[in-house]
Amino acid sequence: DALPISLAATATELGNIAKALKRKAIVHENSGPEGTVEAFLSLGGESPDLIHIATHGFYCEPTGSESKSDAYRLSMNMSGLIMAGGEKLTAADIAAMDLSGTTIVSLSACETGLQRAFRKAGVRYLLVNVGEASDVASSLFMAEFYKAVVRNGCDIHDAFRKARQTVRQRYPDPYYWSGFLLLD
Repeated sequence: DALPISLAATATELGNIAKALKRKAIVHENSGPEGTVEAFLSLGGESPDLIHIATHGFYCEPTGSESKSDAYRLSMNMSGLIMAGGEKLTAADIAAMDLSGTTIVSLSACETGLQRAFRKAGVRYLLVNVGEASDVASSLFMAEFYKAVVRNGCDIHDAFRKARQTVRQRYPDPYYWSGFLLLD
């Protein structure tokens, strides 16, 4: 498998988020080569209040010849996130974790439905982009979202609306802002 294109704005995005959060929380960064499947799986059981993941998502279409009971199992192993070194963190891996201590997971990545996996793991809110995403628009969205939560004390729903509005004002084409969803 070829690795997806790089996410040029991700380093800036993560730096801005860490800077905003460090004012009010302890931040542990696992970025670049430290953003491994193993590092993520180690969060299970004592998960942080907030998890932010900026990477590529993947989804492989089932062949259609599976039985209904096999289709669920296969779909959970055929979708997930690309981690450092091209390792794949599958939806099945995530669903098997205990993330019940996590209030929100933000997935700053393209085509990352994964809601079933994170719900099974116990996460309260999930911020996702369900379509293709512009790297720059995603970075802006996430920076505005965390600024609204941390600096302005907004609740998660208000922060989501403010971030989406900011991106929509700067990039009116729905391609840039319409795929962001807050699931609770």
